[in-house]
Amino acid sequence: MERVIKGANAPDSVRSLIYLVLFLLAVSSVTFAQSVPVRQLTLSGLHFDALTEADSKSQLSLDDQLSAARSAWALGLANKARSYWDEALANESLVGEEKNKELLSRAILELQEGSLEESRRLAERTTANLPAGDLRSQFWLLIAESLRLQGAMVQSEGYYQKAVAEGSSETKSEATFLLGECQLKQGRMNEARYSFAGVESRGKFAVAAIRRLIEIDLNQKSYEGVLTWISQGRQNYPSEFEDPWIGYADILALLEAGRMDDAGQELGRLKSRHSEKEPWFQVASASYEAKLLKENLIAQASLTPVNLTSRGSR
Repeated sequence: MERVIKGANAPDSVRSLIYLVLFLLAVSSVTFAQSVPVRQLTLSGLHFDALTEADSKSQLSLDDQLSAARSAWALGLANKARSYWDEALANESLVGEEKNKELLSRAILELQEGSLEESRRLAERTTANLPAGDLRSQFWLLIAESLRLQGAMVQSEGYYQKAVAEGSSETKSEATFLLGECQLKQGRMNEARYSFAGVESRGKFAVAAIRRLIEIDLNQKSYEGVLTWISQGRQNYPSEFEDPWIGYADILALLEAGRMDDAGQELGRLKSRHSEKEPWFQVASASYEAKLLKENLIAQASLTPVNLTSRGSR
């Protein structure tokens, strides 16, 4: 107790000791930060720090070159990413599947930057030496996308089909969806419908594919199909199929199928989930009122007696 009290009476020495400890910790922290490899900074999402560290070194390891390329890409610095990637790809120690994966990333960069010919050139050159499999499938997909963006829809379709044939479940699902998009763009509804229906039902593109199927069946007035796809979407992805347009499509299909009571209930649900000022609610409500009026007029006409004897009697 006495020692504690005496220590309290000597604040200057204690404060000096604290400052010294803090200074040493700060110096060690800076030294540690400077020694962190570029790869570790990139993996941590510290892309600016990774590039700063890479630019400060006169020589980089292969791992650091590739990491710097990815960090530059993440920051939208395309030219710097190209520079680091090309240096790494020229390294003779980068071979085999690892090199091909980096070439894929390099080609995707060109696609994203709108350099479609360069993207396709890189992909075509690489596929010449690749065996059939998921990696080659991703290159086929890249070529297909390059051609599609150039407006060469017919040529791109063949590459989408190659990607579907060789890809893993995930790549196949993406390629099948994009094949459907390509066919839809050409107005080939039935083929697009077949492609969208072939998308993996639990995959990343399932929601978009189901919505496309609803659009196609609505356009082709296949109302039972619309109801089937909406039901499947709501069952598998409830939150993704409660927007106003889906509600409108559901109501319209129910009306055309003659299910007035179900359409009325769905209209009530749509009203409770969204504002009455929502355009799709207003269209759905107008469609319901028009159908109800038509049904009432038909019912009244069927009950009105026709006096045949009064015709022509004057």
